[in-house]
Amino acid sequence: MRMFEGIYTPLITFFDAEDEVDTQSQQRHVSNLLNAGVAGLVPMASMGEFTSMEREERRRVAEAVIEEASGRAKVVVGAGAPSTRQAVELSKDAEAAGADGVMVITPFYIKPRREGLKSHYEAIHEAVEIPVMAYSLPSFTGVDIPVELILEMAHAGTIDGLKDSSGDLSKAMHVIAEMPETFSFMTGSDSLLASVVIHGGQGGVVGSSNVFPSQGVRLYDLLQKWRVEEAVDLQLSLARFVRALQVGTFPAAAKYLVEKVWGLKAHSRPPVSELSSQEKRKIMEIVAPLMQ
Repeated sequence: MRMFEGIYTPLITFFDAEDEVDTQSQQRHVSNLLNAGVAGLVPMASMGEFTSMEREERRRVAEAVIEEASGRAKVVVGAGAPSTRQAVELSKDAEAAGADGVMVITPFYIKPRREGLKSHYEAIHEAVEIPVMAYSLPSFTGVDIPVELILEMAHAGTIDGLKDSSGDLSKAMHVIAEMPETFSFMTGSDSLLASVVIHGGQGGVVGSSNVFPSQGVRLYDLLQKWRVEEAVDLQLSLARFVRALQVGTFPAAAKYLVEKVWGLKAHSRPPVSELSSQEKRKIMEIVAPLMQ
């Protein structure tokens, strides 16, 4: 049985005007996403600005999301950190809070070799009893997990799934072709969601679902029914969102759109700067067709 399937939302983190964590707005956002039918929630992923959060803040957000989800969707808590020791402790925190799994990005700043990556995930696997999803985002971290290592860890049971945000479809197909039946390949690239699922992947942890969760859920459902032509049309529409996310400093655009669509204000935490009026207009021009 695969642990991760469907559309998962890498949640934005809500900070108030005083730069404090706003768990009330966080839970309201989670409620909206649950009503839209997402299969999973991932607090403290890249879109959640986890690198700017203290350990206690990460624990509070995880607990708030788990409480609101109340079993209606899986909660996979981001436990990424530059060091193995930090990642292990954060994974333990997530397990203690009641998470269904942890998602752990590759170490960053220091760029480990193959042996370092392997030992990193082995340490986390040994420290917790909940499933572990590895997370590859080489454009941010400068580190990519080699296909051979992904498959080695998958077959050994060290990791139960992968969120791949490399944007490399050929890599995805290689992993999917050789991974064990219990392993989950989840794309982190909104524009590759349909392609990955068509080729045997299990879904995606996609930023667009913060704003347009129903479209992502529908796309996934269409593919499960093999209604490919309809799904591809929807995929092309959602691909516009990728352009919108690139406006300003990530993830300010996503937070702005959450406010416009859901009416929930989420300030960004420095060094992420707020969007200019010109940037806001550009974002709305890109996504306007999706809001009709």
